Formats: sequence, structure tokens, C-alpha cells
Amino acid sequence: MRPIRLAAALVAGAMAFPLVVAADADPVEPYLTDQAGDANGLNGQGLDSSVPEVAAAGYDMADLLGLNFVTLFDDDGEANALEIRLLTAAPLTTMGDTMLIRMNGDVGGCPGRFQINVDNVVYGDSIDFNWYLDGCTGTSDDAVITGITVADDEWVLALDEETGETVVTIPFASLAEHKLDGYLKAGKRITITDVTVRHVIGEPSGTAPYSVVVPVWDIMHNPDFASYKIAG
Repeated sequence: MRPIRLAAALVAGAMAFPLVVAADADPVEPYLTDQAGDANGLNGQGLDSSVPEVAAAGYDMADLLGLNFVTLFDDDGEANALEIRLLTAAPLTTMGDTMLIRMNGDVGGCPGRFQINVDNVVYGDSIDFNWYLDGCTGTSDDAVITGITVADDEWVLALDEETGETVVTIPFASLAEHKLDGYLKAGKRITITDVTVRHVIGEPSGTAPYSVVVPVWDIMHNPDFASYKIAG
């Protein structure tokens, strides 16, 4: 994979975003769900029926419960941003283990992944978000670009204190200069095949060396390959 990486840093408190004024009006069913109490790396994760799904006490911050997408609109009713909302049994903080949460699949016709990096207080004390694309920008320089950082006032990663979800907001207007506006826009579909959580020794968002430790703590599956269509 030749990743283009766009990062958003964690900010505290409620989200305040210019030009993003309203979300989907009706309650939205979670795009993906997973049972509680199975984040231990010891169970079948829904793949091995011979192993109980809940085999031991789990680690709440790594316990995936739900993933959802919400389209946001401007004053004229035009879709202008996407929210990615991830629910875990305990809110993500840096006061725990360092880990990677990977949302693998296809975004607007390009394979890749959304990724949340949790660096604990020993390895950076930060939580950030990256979007990796598998060389789909259609430009000659995508093989040499290793990372693009979008300013914090464009992309926001925050905790929704009411729901406990970790929320990433991506305004569509921020994507054109990075040649990514063809992948996230009204009418495009997102298909996440699975979400995985792995323990990491080192800084997942920093420079190697670091080690992704197996087995996977928790997996949230999409057995029907359901997709989310961006509204608008």
C-alpha cells in the first residue's frame, strides 16, 4: 500500500464547525455493531464457532460496540461533511494501552482504511486519525507522498460526551487541494469490511520501530458487505 495519510488531532469538548449546521434528522441505526465484553484476543470473534465469543474478561477501551457514518449539511441543504462515529465500551483516552483501531474497506471506490491511533502517555500522549488510500489518487506523485496533514481547524477528532462515541468530522471542502474530493462526496459509498483493534508497543502514529501485537483484541465484522451512501 502506498498511503496518503491525512491526520486530525484530538480536541477536547463539543464540536463546533463552520458551515456544518445539521446532521441527519432521524435517529440513525448503527452501520456496524459488535457485542460487548469480547475484547480479549482469546475468543472466536465471530469467525470460529468452536470458541466462545466471550471467553475472558475484556479490555473496555478496545471493546468495539458500534460504527456509524452521518452526513452533515450546510444552510442550503447541500452535503458538506462526513462524521465517522466509533463507539467503544469505554471512551478512548491516553491513560491506557497504546493501540491501533483500523476500519478496513473501500471509500468511494478506493480501497484503504480509516485509522485511529491511540498513543498512551508513555508513547506520545495523543489520539489521532488517519485516512490511508491504496494509491488511488490518480496522480503521478501519490507514490512518493507519505503523509498529508490537514489542519486541525479542518478535520476534528473529538469525544461526544453524551454518547461516548469518538467522532471524526471531515468537511468535503478540505479534500480538493489533496485531490481526494472524488472519494468523499454526496452519492459515494463507504464499505467497511471489518474493524480491528490491536495492541501496539511503541507509537502507532510515529516513526518505526513499533510492533503491532497479535492476536487482535476485538473485531467488528460486516458479513453482508453493507455500505453507507453519503446523503445529498
